[in-house]
Amino acid sequence: MILVLDASALITLSRVGCLNLLRDLAEKVYIPEAVYDEVVRSGYGRPGSLEVDQAAWISKRGVHDQSVVDRLQPELGRGEAEAIVLAGELEADFVVLDDATLYQSILRQAGEEEPS
Repeated sequence: MILVLDASALITLSRVGCLNLLRDLAEKVYIPEAVYDEVVRSGYGRPGSLEVDQAAWISKRGVHDQSVVDRLQPELGRGEAEAIVLAGELEADFVVLDDATLYQSILRQAGEEEPS
């Protein structure tokens, strides 16, 4: 199984000491460059920074189609947009996101209302 994750998923799993579960769950775990920058570089000293930086089993990858990332960015952060595009490029089995803005955007595009 191939997983692609965004920053919030990595940070949350690191906070609860469960980041290594991903290694047991998937054959390959990828994060886009923007997620690495957000968690490791910009988030230096915060939960997830050291864990992600030291996890040799997490592969950092650049996104090839920046035009799709740019189209998604008005609604999403760069990390989330790159995670979605990278998942498509790698034909990942799952993309793991935890983003209320993304959820609301998907509901709007589907013409549905958020459940109360």
